[in-house]
Amino acid sequence: MANIYYSGTSCTDSSPIEIISVEGLLTGKTYQDLNLNCVSLTYSASTSGETNTIFLYGPFDDCSECNSPLSAGTEYNVCIIDCSGDTVSIIPPHPTWTNEQGKAVVLLDAIVLGGINGLNN
Repeated sequence: MANIYYSGTSCTDSSPIEIISVEGLLTGKTYQDLNLNCVSLTYSASTSGETNTIFLYGPFDDCSECNSPLSAGTEYNVCIIDCSGDTVSIIPPHPTWTNEQGKAVVLLDAIVLGGINGLNN
């Protein structure tokens, strides 16, 4: 199978990037590489040759979607009554893990016990 060469722009610093893939990717979309870097593809040219293949995840619509974590569940906020008697809504820390593609997944309907540093902090 022939490799397909793509030109793109890094979402981090807007530098030009060359990408090699064995699968057809969509130009105008943004993808994430194995190092979790997001790249917006601008051009492709089919060619043959033996080179290393870089696999990418996506497609995403833009750089912000590529860089943002995935979420699961309906967000749960906590309402408390402060010292003045007013009700205040706070957003507690939610558990986060990394999926098989290296993308952060936030469980919005759960609360991390003890805050972001764990139970005993």
